[in-house]
Amino acid sequence: MRSRMLGTAAAIGTAALLLGSLGATPAVAAAKATDSACTWTKTTLPLPSGAAFGEVHATDHHGGAAGLIENDPALPDGLGSWKNGTASLDKAGAAYTTYKVIDQNSSGTYIANTTFGWVTGPIYGFVVFKDGQQLPTASTWLYDGVLDIAENGDITAWDKRGTSTSNPTTHIVRWNVDRPTEVTELGQIPGFPKNARPTDADEDGTVLYTIWSSGAKNYILRDGRAVELKKPAGLENTTADAISNGRVVGSGTYGGKSVGVLWDNDGTVTVLPNSEKTGDLKINKSGMIVGSGGNSSTDDGIPVWQLGTFVTRVGGTGDIAHTVGDDGTIGGLTVTPSGADLYPPKGTPALWRCS
Repeated sequence: MRSRMLGTAAAIGTAALLLGSLGATPAVAAAKATDSACTWTKTTLPLPSGAAFGEVHATDHHGGAAGLIENDPALPDGLGSWKNGTASLDKAGAAYTTYKVIDQNSSGTYIANTTFGWVTGPIYGFVVFKDGQQLPTASTWLYDGVLDIAENGDITAWDKRGTSTSNPTTHIVRWNVDRPTEVTELGQIPGFPKNARPTDADEDGTVLYTIWSSGAKNYILRDGRAVELKKPAGLENTTADAISNGRVVGSGTYGGKSVGVLWDNDGTVTVLPNSEKTGDLKINKSGMIVGSGGNSSTDDGIPVWQLGTFVTRVGGTGDIAHTVGDDGTIGGLTVTPSGADLYPPKGTPALWRCS
């Protein structure tokens, strides 16, 4: 197996991954977005009347999107969605409450995690929206959150059971938007730290998580069995960001530099070329990978790979990616001057497409 870092080929050995046994769904056809000869077009999305900023965190894979909208400068961001060129403020910002849109399926249903911060500490939860309407959800537990929504409406989620002082156990569950009270147990995460949360989930319910104990170790959990994502010699401090179609992407340190990493479902590990300081990575079903961009004035734009091959940079200074759809659409924002000094930076919601 060959791995490339910052454009230079370097052998780092074969990792004994077991991802090939995950039974991942067949890869969809590679999107035109991975063709270096195509033309990228940015579309800025509208905001509801009175809103100042917005950003895309998920797409419905055929033009629609969901994310955050700042409707009141005195409050945290609310939840919003875009369809057919129209913006919808689905849930207004609320005091002490933050939202993070996690995923959206092709029917437009999207899921978001919530955190309510108060003097007693954060309280975690989640919400589900479709066509601007909040849907009923499964019962909540001590802590809980959502990880993925499948095309059929199945939602993979997590909850912690016990008491906040005892070291509660973390369980993975699955339920459907049409049958939220019918919860299926997918297994318990062994040895999971009290305050940690899983990172992501695949369509089939496979869960990705990192345990920070004597150095970060990354795992997938499927059918109640945990499998560690191995590291070849020279690759250290790895953290897994996302999983799709059995493939995992994340970051690590290689040769003293921060780099992006792909754990493929054929059992190989690749250090992504041109991946220094790429931010969180996202991956779609066909193996298209994007970095967040917006991290370096000398490396303008959003980096794009097709599996282990660097393709291009999209956009320029101020363009930030949060997601990549299965149709190859990149979603995020363009930082505006009025939002450049905020943390995190804020701006205009945007989509990038290649044709």
